[in-house]
Amino acid sequence: MKKIIVFLIAVVILAGFTGCDFLSSPETLVRPSVGNESETAPVTAVSNAPVVKGFNQTTTYYVSWDTNSSPYEINDGTKISGTAPSNWYDYTAGQNKWANIKTTGEGNDCYWVWIPRYAYQVPAKSGTAQTINIKFLQGKTNVPIRESAPITNTTPAAGEWVVHPAFANAGNGGFGELEGIWVAKFTASSSSVGVEPGFGGQAGGTSYLTGNGGGSDTSLYVRAIPNVTMWREINVNDIVTVCKNMTNDGNSLAGSTGIDSHLLKNTEWGAAAYLGPTEQAQI
Repeated sequence: MKKIIVFLIAVVILAGFTGCDFLSSPETLVRPSVGNESETAPVTAVSNAPVVKGFNQTTTYYVSWDTNSSPYEINDGTKISGTAPSNWYDYTAGQNKWANIKTTGEGNDCYWVWIPRYAYQVPAKSGTAQTINIKFLQGKTNVPIRESAPITNTTPAAGEWVVHPAFANAGNGGFGELEGIWVAKFTASSSSVGVEPGFGGQAGGTSYLTGNGGGSDTSLYVRAIPNVTMWREINVNDIVTVCKNMTNDGNSLAGSTGIDSHLLKNTEWGAAAYLGPTEQAQI
């Protein structure tokens, strides 16, 4: 089974394609392969470790952040063929350093965040915001890390623990039990736009904001980088096409193996969205 690249299809938090538009922040998701034990993510003391096998080793980089600087400094110069930075990630509650990578095929960069397999406790109905409790799971199992009994409940009732369906074969369209997923960190944009004037310390106005970010042009490449206008006014058929094209020559994932691209399902989007109101949130 292949890794899967997927785009969000909702307009909330990580929102993305809705109707014929790229409306907010379409994230992309990579699912580790199923049935190949050589690609099984090792279990750390806190969560499944990020899987980078299959990404093009010459155009994929570890990404870490220096949180002691102001603004934060990004370190993205180490290829995944090398040694990961010591501060690459830490999923411990309170540390909240999520694993990030960058794919750079032909300069069409995409930043990605690793979301390990987890179960969540269904919150009770309330009129106030609540923290969602989660437990990271061991490998492809339903056993929480540091526990011995699996989570067997499949009914999302208030107070019950359930494995998020994005990681389970029954909920993800038959792609098998997954150790985790990679989700794009920034709004999907096209190769037709550059960094917005006025962002990132640059002087200028908002000229790019008046355009559609690419429209229905399937010759353009998908990017997921900050400070660019989102890709809008593209019809659904063309969205499908540009998503599928992400592994072709010229795209961010060119040269990667075992990867297939397509639109994100609601369950897959939910796996990222549910982490927003948790103690581990910071993607």
